[in-house]
Amino acid sequence: PCVWPGDANNDKVVNMKDFLYVGVAFGTVGHPRPSASIKWTGQPSTDWDSVFSSGVNYKHSDCNGDSIVNYKDTLAISANYGLSHPKTAAFKQGSPTDPGLTLKYLKDTVYAGDTLVAQVIIGSSAKPVTDMYGIAFSLSLNPAYYEVSKAVMTVNSSFIGSTGTNMMAMNRNNLSSGDFDIGISKIDHLNVSGYGTIATLHVPVVATLPQNIVKTSLSISGNTQIAYNQKNVPLYLTSDSVVLKQTKTGINYAVPAAS
Repeated sequence: PCVWPGDANNDKVVNMKDFLYVGVAFGTVGHPRPSASIKWTGQPSTDWDSVFSSGVNYKHSDCNGDSIVNYKDTLAISANYGLSHPKTAAFKQGSPTDPGLTLKYLKDTVYAGDTLVAQVIIGSSAKPVTDMYGIAFSLSLNPAYYEVSKAVMTVNSSFIGSTGTNMMAMNRNNLSSGDFDIGISKIDHLNVSGYGTIATLHVPVVATLPQNIVKTSLSISGNTQIAYNQKNVPLYLTSDSVVLKQTKTGINYAVPAAS
């Protein structure tokens, strides 16, 4: 059985879901891969002692083949992102009774040339998420409205954890499609429960909109949430709309000509 560098969960495609599996196996030590590289090619590898709940061997999460799962393995994910053999089905999504995965805009109206700020929120005090280990998702940014290349995602210290302490984060800005992919995973092998803002997106609005007023929404897609045992943690997607305007007023007052 071969390892394809970056396909940490061995589902035949490299994406943010693989980042979550690196988080699950973080710190595990196993066998080094002979003649290891991060080139997108099947590389023979000896099985490790541990397997994920799906039965996939931990060796796949050692993406660079150096015998330990750590931050360096995310480099293979980045290098081979989007490459695949046949894809597998996505996790089943949640229902309205599940905790929410929500986008909240700090302003209901944003003007051309300004910056849209959106918070990514999981759960609420009434519906906290239970026993989650990591999450991966995509945000769709329409290049007609936003300067996609300048989008920045800040991962907040939250109920999930703190970056560099017990959590790691990764993002990928896909300029050709306008998708902004985010992965957030714990690295301490402990599930968490709670709610709150986990990340904040800043994306500039283009200087000239295709219309004077546009009502739109950033959509979340491709989301996967897992517990440490890699079982699906259902969340219900919700997103409000935001109004983009070309100018701060729709009325122009003519100045009377001098008499």
